Amino acid sequence: MVGQVFAFVLASNSMASASTSLGFLGNDARASAMGGGSVAVGRGPSLLLRNPALMPFAKGGVWLGFDGAGGNLSITPDPRGDDFLVPEGMELTDPKGWLGQQPVPSVRLAGRSRTNTDLGGSYLLHLVAISSFDVPGLRVGLGLSTPVPNLVGFDVWYNDEREQFFSNKLHFERVGEWDEIFAIYPAISYSPVDWFSFGAALKVGLAMGLDVGMYVSSVNNLETPAIAPIGEVTPAVQPIAGVAFRLPIGLQFGATYTHEAYVDIGLNVDVQIADVAAPSDNPDEVPEPGTPFKQKHRFVLGYEPISIAAAVGYEKGPFSAEVVATLELWSRYLDKHGNDWFGGFYDPQFQNIVNVRAGLEWQAIDLLAVRAGFAYLPSPMPEMTGRYNYVDNDVVRPSLGAGLTLPLGDKVLTVDLALALLVLRSMTVYKNPDTLVDEIPDNVTDSVTEEPWEPGQGFQTNNPGYPGFSFGGVVLHGGLTVGLLY
Repeated sequence: MVGQVFAFVLASNSMASASTSLGFLGNDARASAMGGGSVAVGRGPSLLLRNPALMPFAKGGVWLGFDGAGGNLSITPDPRGDDFLVPEGMELTDPKGWLGQQPVPSVRLAGRSRTNTDLGGSYLLHLVAISSFDVPGLRVGLGLSTPVPNLVGFDVWYNDEREQFFSNKLHFERVGEWDEIFAIYPAISYSPVDWFSFGAALKVGLAMGLDVGMYVSSVNNLETPAIAPIGEVTPAVQPIAGVAFRLPIGLQFGATYTHEAYVDIGLNVDVQIADVAAPSDNPDEVPEPGTPFKQKHRFVLGYEPISIAAAVGYEKGPFSAEVVATLELWSRYLDKHGNDWFGGFYDPQFQNIVNVRAGLEWQAIDLLAVRAGFAYLPSPMPEMTGRYNYVDNDVVRPSLGAGLTLPLGDKVLTVDLALALLVLRSMTVYKNPDTLVDEIPDNVTDSVTEEPWEPGQGFQTNNPGYPGFSFGGVVLHGGLTVGLLY
């Protein structure tokens, strides 16, 4: 092959708070109504992803579920002045003065406004089964969650001035602009005694390798290259492990470890253009026409951190309650471009956080249970007063729900409903120009006079977050799960 494009994708999912729709919405209406816990107390589909060790303490069955969410989230950029705008005429400058990409003249940029209509909705379909296969103490589960109507959907953006070349807008880092990723999750657990159980699960996503040969006969023929792709799709897995204890007085304890997960796309590009030579690192070498251009790129989608959860619950008679604390190691965070920072500026410091979830259930009558929950999900993102625009803030999540239990011969039909409100707390950000990139260096010169280019003196930026912005809003989440217990 004369030119080559290579891409590798590693995909998996996690139920921790993160930038996938499955991570925030879950796969079970009962758990969603009770704050999204199910680490010490729970039953049904959520156990496979929250704590598979709880499966022997609950009935087996088959469940079909649906979750949907729509947002009223907005980002409002502050009005721009004229003093820092990027002027036209940069084609008249000496290219030797530029360290990176030349910015786009500000008058040519797309609009910066954001509204809730930009986000769209997220919809998930779930199918889960749990069985003992008539082996005492054993439970085996299998679940599937898929976005609808597509199996995979994502967007990639820069968190700095480079986004001017694309949408020229700010984007929500964790909430609302979720990556949609298909997942299958088998699980197994065993209870050797009636008060203790342990279990594990694997979330299986998709991996793809893509090898594309590319040849361009002329720089004037870029729209019609010759391409020959070769690819393959393979599975990629992420482990979850948990333990659970219960005491005769109704107290229950659980703990889980969920490993880090993200979609990792490595893209190496070799493109040969017959009448153009790529520049050489050796100043004494004159490359031949057709020398390939080599590029390396990385894209990271749906990052979800290592999480360690511990919970205590109570289940006695008609009452159930649970409190869950989860440590999430966001200090390892990879943004959409794999933390592609450059230019001598500080690296953003992402923070490890502890989120808290709590839930209550009361079996009001034999047929009806009512539920309520609450979650506080602090933001791990760094301050946005400088170059980077990791738009995020703490999330408060109240929830309500109800469940019907209907005898059906020797089996039981369950119908669970949940309604949750994800409140992204409002914030106003003011940028400090001393910590942003001056996109036209003051040493850029006029290509004719070789004098400093007068329009480029001073500070110019097309950073979509400058001079400041405000954001916030809510996401409404509804869930329905229908189960047949046996």
